[in-house]
Amino acid sequence: MKLFKNKDGWKRVRLDEVVVRREENDRENARECFDTFVKVEHMEAESLHLQGLGTQKDEELPPTFYKIFRKGQILFPTRNPHLRRTALAPCDGICGEKTLTLEVNDEVADPRLIPFLFHSASFYDHSAGAIIGSTNPHCRWRDIANYEFLLPPKDQQAKLAELLWAADGLIQQKLKVVRKIDATKEALIEQHLQAISKAGKRMTIAQLSSKEKNACCGGPFGSDLTTKDYVSEPGVPVIRGTNLTKGGARFVEDDFVYVSDEKSLSLEKNSAHRGDIVMTQRGTLGQVGLIPPDSRFPRYIVSQSQMKVTIDEDSALPEFVYYYLLSRHAQRHLEIVTISTGVPHINLSIFKQFPIPVPSLQTQTEVVSRLKQIDQTIGKASEDVAHTQTLQRSLINQIF
Repeated sequence: MKLFKNKDGWKRVRLDEVVVRREENDRENARECFDTFVKVEHMEAESLHLQGLGTQKDEELPPTFYKIFRKGQILFPTRNPHLRRTALAPCDGICGEKTLTLEVNDEVADPRLIPFLFHSASFYDHSAGAIIGSTNPHCRWRDIANYEFLLPPKDQQAKLAELLWAADGLIQQKLKVVRKIDATKEALIEQHLQAISKAGKRMTIAQLSSKEKNACCGGPFGSDLTTKDYVSEPGVPVIRGTNLTKGGARFVEDDFVYVSDEKSLSLEKNSAHRGDIVMTQRGTLGQVGLIPPDSRFPRYIVSQSQMKVTIDEDSALPEFVYYYLLSRHAQRHLEIVTISTGVPHINLSIFKQFPIPVPSLQTQTEVVSRLKQIDQTIGKASEDVAHTQTLQRSLINQIF
């Protein structure tokens, strides 16, 4: 539904007429004046909110972090703008030299409205089109400063800002509910694990693996699978880190790359099927996936950065092992066994020796049943969040 068909009286402006670039660099004193810093990883895609803040008490400050940002400024990372990360600074702090710190010219525009412009489809397209560099894709201020859009009269801006912030507030409330349910799930997992651990029985991934050939395997050697092997659909999908989460969706069935059926035959030993557990070996460690029984494809290839295991269901339920690998207890063990030389990683030997507490199949069934009920509740709440986000996104795109 179009809400803003009539834009008479709206004025076409450039971004640099509405937003001012502030450069407050202090190589010598920034780290002494501020403990808090913001990395791109702290920013959430398509949201003005940060997922967290870094502190020098907990993490070493990167050498390029000497730019000071102020509360209320718009933080726009010029590197990888296609990631759609722009946030409002909730406090004063430090950010990287490649992050733009912007302020709205309040004589021209409402500071509460303009931040949403950075999450409009039109601005995404413009900033993505301004990217230069293949090794280190980025855009320059001058290339986004010339972005043009229709700016409503000042009195309308205030009303539109109220509308968008009301939607944003609703999203944050619903996300809070999701996080609360998720915390309940984590607490329940830990509660069950404590009780199960007292029973004392543990088995390794290798011991829990099916007796079939290549039941527990890693991805191909580097030269056996390269980007040159990728083809358009149809083909056999390759599971990468983008298909796994740290407790979100069990298995993300999109953003696949594919290899031909012929190529997949040479990678037969690196195959994964429905019911298999897939875990990240390098990259975002701690990601775990469980291929569902109704997955889009009957067969997948595991990339070089993942490993998979087919569980012997006479010993354990794949869902139980999946939930355990996502538990805080398992994630702490993963941190201990991670090889930190070079890119942090684990290998297949470490994965095979990963210890799993194994209660009776009846107990496993009961634990899985309770956790699945919570997952269903989380799923419904997350769908509600997504619906509200879609509504807000539609409003933003109609305005800008």
